[in-house]
Amino acid sequence: MSSDETRTVVQNGGVNVTSPEGEELQITAEELLIEKQAKEGFASASGYGLTIALNTDLTPELEQEGWVREVVRAVQDTRKKLDLPIEKRIVLTLDTDDELKAAIAAFDSVLRDNVLVTDVRFGEEAGMERVELGGKSVGIHIG
Repeated sequence: MSSDETRTVVQNGGVNVTSPEGEELQITAEELLIEKQAKEGFASASGYGLTIALNTDLTPELEQEGWVREVVRAVQDTRKKLDLPIEKRIVLTLDTDDELKAAIAAFDSVLRDNVLVTDVRFGEEAGMERVELGGKSVGIHIG
């Protein structure tokens, strides 16, 4: 059944059907097993009389934001290893490819707000820690 047909059956409390032998049968809504299935590209969950659907398609912007959040996590790990105080503002130098540079430029505020960065620079520095983020190698130096 389509979603509209199913909705009508539930609202009416059942459906009348004709068996292959020609017998008229009434099937109540309680006798039906109704399953909700999300459309392609969506995920859904139901409970307490509500159904929520999420669009699961990844846009280029979402991928970029995800990369920047991975950089944030890696920088936080590096800060922790260096035993830096939480409130200390840092100068961050990253060695990465142009694709990640573009993502950082697009989501600069996410990086700055989450790791208290005063300046972000790109290039190589002595003593950089190298990490793998989503298949990308990134050098991190905190100064």
